[in-house]
Amino acid sequence: MTVDQTLEIPTPVDSGISMKTAAAFVLDAQSLQQMRLCLPRLGFEVEGIERGDVRDAIRTYSETQSPELLIVDISDFDMPLSELEILANVCAPDVRVVVIGDQDNVGLYRNLMRYGVSEYLVKPLPSDVLFQSLKQVCGGENINSKANKTGKTIGVMGAKGGVGGSTILAGLSDALSRQYHRRVMMLDMNFHDGDLAVIFGKRSQQGLLELLKSPHRIDELFIERVAVSLGPRFDLLFGDQAIEQRVEISTEALENLFERLRKNYHFIISDIMKTPIPSALQLLEDSDVRVVVMDRGLGSIRTVTRMLKRLQVEQRQKQNIVILNNPRPSLKGDVSFHDIEDVIQYPIDFEIPYDGRSCADAALAAKPVSQLKGKIGSQITEIANSLVGPVLAGPQQNLIKKIVWEGQNVWKKIR
Repeated sequence: MTVDQTLEIPTPVDSGISMKTAAAFVLDAQSLQQMRLCLPRLGFEVEGIERGDVRDAIRTYSETQSPELLIVDISDFDMPLSELEILANVCAPDVRVVVIGDQDNVGLYRNLMRYGVSEYLVKPLPSDVLFQSLKQVCGGENINSKANKTGKTIGVMGAKGGVGGSTILAGLSDALSRQYHRRVMMLDMNFHDGDLAVIFGKRSQQGLLELLKSPHRIDELFIERVAVSLGPRFDLLFGDQAIEQRVEISTEALENLFERLRKNYHFIISDIMKTPIPSALQLLEDSDVRVVVMDRGLGSIRTVTRMLKRLQVEQRQKQNIVILNNPRPSLKGDVSFHDIEDVIQYPIDFEIPYDGRSCADAALAAKPVSQLKGKIGSQITEIANSLVGPVLAGPQQNLIKKIVWEGQNVWKKIR
């Protein structure tokens, strides 16, 4: 059900809000009527006002971009917090969520606020209360709002060419999007010989270069136009430049781009292995999570030792992850796992075993290794799980699959 076209929509007032899009999922007819009157009056572009609840919102926004304001109904839910956690994982990071329900309970209100809900309103909803509450939330006056929540940046750099950094990055990005239902933007900052587009079988283009050469034009529409879609919640930005041409990217352009991406994606993952710009190491240092990929070669070990010394100096509440990859079968003279840790003076977080068959199959199918059965795929899933955290473990992850992926018949059963 969408907005009733026969309803007389009031003229928008000067509410002072800057947000543009809104949607609502409510169960009763009275709340539907109130939403149809209030949201247009506040000046919103209403994407939909539907009869439904928080689970309907989860199914909808697991497939499409969420609006800036989302109103969901949790009436008759005994344990609404788990559903709201799932909703937060499928929506853009900066969405504001207003919850309505039928329980006038202080404990519930406090729990919802701790989960980052902007406001909780109890039915029935008087028009003036609803209007003022939404105006306050969208005006940024509510201190409990998660409006400033932004996506996490992850920088991936290999110790040298051939260690498998791009392969691991592509698989990790795919796993976060496909298995954990996060919105993921992958950036290939290697403008001369990047591998990410090749891994996914995409043709050459200039998209990322167009963005970075026009910092003042960067906005959501520009990004959407030049990004390559790899799935419902998975996009890629890359740009191919001739080898003989130098790439000059301003700090302002990078800052503008990442500021925009943080608002719309849960993870922004950058391949900066061979970035041909002076700020390559700075990109790694500025990332929330810095991933260093190495193999057992002496050159790789030496480079990682130097990189980690620099990154630990620039720690500043950042997270470092060291991945030991085995891109070839082990040899008798290889440096052992523990000897590598002793040399680099840092614990290895993950080791990727050699699995040449999976890598070959993935390359032929133009798919990331995370989509094929094998040792590499299972280990990449472990890395993705460490980034997501324990929230989606066990029963809650199964609930997501039921709600999002198993279709209408299962939906009817769990309701």
